[in-house]
Amino acid sequence: MAKQPVKGNKQDQDQMSLRERIFDSSEPKSMIITFFGQEVELRQPSTKRVLDLRRLDSENPGMAAAEMIINYVYEPGTKNLVFESTDSDMILGLPFGDDMSRMNQAIGELTNIDVKTEIKN
Repeated sequence: MAKQPVKGNKQDQDQMSLRERIFDSSEPKSMIITFFGQEVELRQPSTKRVLDLRRLDSENPGMAAAEMIINYVYEPGTKNLVFESTDSDMILGLPFGDDMSRMNQAIGELTNIDVKTEIKN
């Protein structure tokens, strides 16, 4: 059984400050890419959201990528999402070329998911 730290001792204080430092430094990353001729900012989702998207992908292949684009693509430097929840069919209808490849690569860099492997599975 793991040893529980005694409250108020130096070890407990050090662990608390380490915990606080981890949560304080967890600012999501973002990157600006060109998507169909337009500059957009893709922001890193939370761990929970990535797990939800992976579950969605196993239930409805392709929809996870559309959901990622809808929920995490912003006008650069703003809080304005580019797409709406009703845009998933239109996003899935876009041609799969260099622009989608760039988006998939950016998603992979921000989530550490190998998008090519996820598409094959």
